[in-house]
Amino acid sequence: MSRISFIGISRGIIFCGSKVLLCRAKGYDFWFLPGGGIEENENAETTLRRELMEENALLLEKVEYLVTLQNRFLEKGIFVNEIDLVFTASIPEGTQVKSLEDHMESGLFTRNEITTMTILPPTLKHALMDVMDGKPIPTFIGLDK
Repeated sequence: MSRISFIGISRGIIFCGSKVLLCRAKGYDFWFLPGGGIEENENAETTLRRELMEENALLLEKVEYLVTLQNRFLEKGIFVNEIDLVFTASIPEGTQVKSLEDHMESGLFTRNEITTMTILPPTLKHALMDVMDGKPIPTFIGLDK
């Protein structure tokens, strides 16, 4: 294995009524929260707003910091240590969601639908369901043990 790479990501639990926005790369069987890489001299909330506008043409409302999540995965022989700053936000009920990027797909899902979906990282799936249930979550979620 090679070096460890660190990346900062801004992600959102985006509510549309009682549903939540999730994304995935076409051809893959797992889903993730929308968002993207924090650019130089950009704060995490600005990143989330920019990414949702670029990827889905969505204007976010009620953006609030929720949790910091640590994730680690292997990509092309390099361990990546990902630090996600996760926010909650909303979009107006009835909003039609679609991806503006050809390689991605986006959708709105209920809590019941999410229970059967593969969402990565797994620690995020548990936190997402707790948030949808109105349960408190810790302010930091580390690596799976």
